Amino acid sequence: MTASCGNLTRVLGLVLLLLSVDSGSTLRCYVCSSLNNVACADPPNMTQIAVTECGPLIRNPVCTKRTTRTPQMTFTGRQCLSEDICDYALDVSGQVSEDCDTCTTDLCNTSFQHTPTYTVILLGIITEILRCALWGW
Repeated sequence: MTASCGNLTRVLGLVLLLLSVDSGSTLRCYVCSSLNNVACADPPNMTQIAVTECGPLIRNPVCTKRTTRTPQMTFTGRQCLSEDICDYALDVSGQVSEDCDTCTTDLCNTSFQHTPTYTVILLGIITEILRCALWGW
């Protein structure tokens, strides 16, 4: 292994370690309903939406964004709920349907666009460490 590759491996290993440490903090989520706060509808106005910490009574908490459609209206709700909440999404014979998304990082329930996650970042770091370790370049 070359000297520069050794240094790179050490730095990437340290980054990997730091990314894997659990901060131990409570999950924070946006909480609102577009039924009584138009800022909650898509696209949301995050400066006018309350933030809450998920309480200890919620088992495996996640931030959620639920969009419910009826023949009369569409409304959006954002909150902190149990991780299995989307198992109960509504779909009543075309009359009521619901999209339900969850996430597990602070204030992540604004919108659900596909963005790189820690997994993708960690995979890149591990690949680079292996490349250096196996081929030395």
